[in-house]
Amino acid sequence: MKRFFLVNALLLVIIVTVSAQTVQTTRVKAGDDVSKAISDYGTYRFPSFTEGIIFLKNGAASRQQINYNFLVGEMQFIGSNGDTLAIANSDEVKFINISDTVFYYNKGYMEQLVDDDTLHLAVQRNIKIDYEKVGAYGQSNPASAIDNNQSFFEGSNAYHLTINQDAVIKNTTTYYLISKNEPAVIANKANFIKIFPADKTRISSFIKDNNIDFKKAADLEKLLAFCAAGQ
Repeated sequence: MKRFFLVNALLLVIIVTVSAQTVQTTRVKAGDDVSKAISDYGTYRFPSFTEGIIFLKNGAASRQQINYNFLVGEMQFIGSNGDTLAIANSDEVKFINISDTVFYYNKGYMEQLVDDDTLHLAVQRNIKIDYEKVGAYGQSNPASAIDNNQSFFEGSNAYHLTINQDAVIKNTTTYYLISKNEPAVIANKANFIKIFPADKTRISSFIKDNNIDFKKAADLEKLLAFCAAGQ
């Protein structure tokens, strides 16, 4: 699989938070390398494709050279002929372990932040890029923004990226709770209480007393530790 990806140079960052989600919006200019606006390693989670193990729900496992591509939301691996391939049966994935980092799949890949035996805290990052068409006299035209996340990058080395038109990068971060054999749910107050119903009063008081922000990983980790300690 060969793909092309585009991104642009960083001018302005705006952070918008709604519910358990954080959206960071970055306006960029054409011609500059803005791969760092996505991650420290361009569009990828790791600096290179690294040996990992894919565990499937049917008990099968496969060892591959793997990396996660933020831009297209795919777990990719290097095929036998050297091509970059995407895991086609993501719904069948139980979890993936790459360099002691665990990923789960639930309508998108999530990276585990905390493993508390039967309950996991995970984060999902989604990238969307709106490209602006060039209007009259070479000026960008925001009203003509288009969504095109698959352009201008070939192979598995998308660590430095430039484009020829202005764009807006939207980086959405969402935190989830994953219980054993249960689908992932948003890491908010209601779901913490649903998972720990006997501790509703204690959890509510802890959230209020500690001013827990459900859009911050550190606060969610603190709350999860408190809930698990009460079991």
